[in-house]
Amino acid sequence: MSRWDDETFADWHPQDVRRLIRAGELRGRPTSGMCSGYAQANVTIVPKFLADDFEAFCSLNPGAFPVLYRSKPGELSAPPLAEESDIRTDGMYSVCKSGRILPEPGTLLQYTEEMKDMVTFYTGCSFSFEGAFLTAGVPVRNVEQRLDVGIYRTSIRCHPFNSFDCEVVVSMRYIPKDKLETAFRVTHWTPSSHGAPIHIGDPAIIGISDLENIDWGDVVEPTPGDVPVFWPCGVTMEPAVMSASPPIGFFTHGTKGCLFLCDTKTTFVKGTNMADIPSLVQISQNPLLYSVASEKAVGIVQELERLILPVREAQNGCLSDLHDEDALLKSALSLSHASSVAVVVPPHLGQESGSHEQYGRLQGAVAMTAMLQALGKDVTMVTDENNKDLLESIARELVRVDDLAHD
Repeated sequence: MSRWDDETFADWHPQDVRRLIRAGELRGRPTSGMCSGYAQANVTIVPKFLADDFEAFCSLNPGAFPVLYRSKPGELSAPPLAEESDIRTDGMYSVCKSGRILPEPGTLLQYTEEMKDMVTFYTGCSFSFEGAFLTAGVPVRNVEQRLDVGIYRTSIRCHPFNSFDCEVVVSMRYIPKDKLETAFRVTHWTPSSHGAPIHIGDPAIIGISDLENIDWGDVVEPTPGDVPVFWPCGVTMEPAVMSASPPIGFFTHGTKGCLFLCDTKTTFVKGTNMADIPSLVQISQNPLLYSVASEKAVGIVQELERLILPVREAQNGCLSDLHDEDALLKSALSLSHASSVAVVVPPHLGQESGSHEQYGRLQGAVAMTAMLQALGKDVTMVTDENNKDLLESIARELVRVDDLAHD
């Protein structure tokens, strides 16, 4: 038993905790919950010939890789982030050589010679916003349970760059339902610490079949009423660099939640414009799914719904069944998440074939299809045989007009 087992280190200065890690007294202990209010960093050390490509890869995937500092080749300290630091001894590391992860060493001192031709990337970590969570009244379940967060591979792909190509890895935190919007806003304003979550709700939607089946970290127990919330995770660096297969190997801070503790405070970039204030919306219960829009956008859609519904109900139109509060908002956000959409065009409904009303509806359906395709959706139009030829005719005419406009 260590004399530090009952110490949380929440109120300690990072420099003092780094000294204990360097001395081997805290090596292997997750840094989640330590040094509240200070930034923590993921660490990736790559051969210098890969450094430019890795930096470009990070810039394409800032959620997973918010770069705080890129060292010079062979530089062992991080002057903008910490005083008296030595990356060889101030953490716990994974070593990869020939495509294999080797047992984690106590330090990287034995690799001092190899590191002369390597570059260290310090990237933001979600541990950095945990202090802000507690200040805002959001519990941090893994800290309560003295555990690392649960970390999972997903079906979401990073934007590739040259040889770097992998799936996004996420960390998961259980958040009480009534604290979800607070948690989202806190992290939305900390882009250097992974920023806002990329998914809230059913893990299967992002390719996670079982929250008990972690890929890294620890299994954290929820409290009744908690909702799983997922942030991009710095562990994404491991499959990313593995995909590049550097022949001389690379190092990362490891997968036991032992991060580099910075002397700099967690950075908040808080806007006051309504267009920058996020509003969380539950769009589905089964499967559980939340989405987000700015307060300004939510207000516009709600006002539009207020104006549309009485007219549609009076006309017994296609929106007449939208009586649930914020149904239009939820429908719009559901469309934003969908990768494929079916546009259903009803039959004539007693109208004469070729009538102005029927033609207008078909034009609207084609315009909606084109808009959704422009947003990258895979769209299928579903209709009866009587509408098929007219729809094709309208689509051809719109394409012809568009071609003329570009001549």
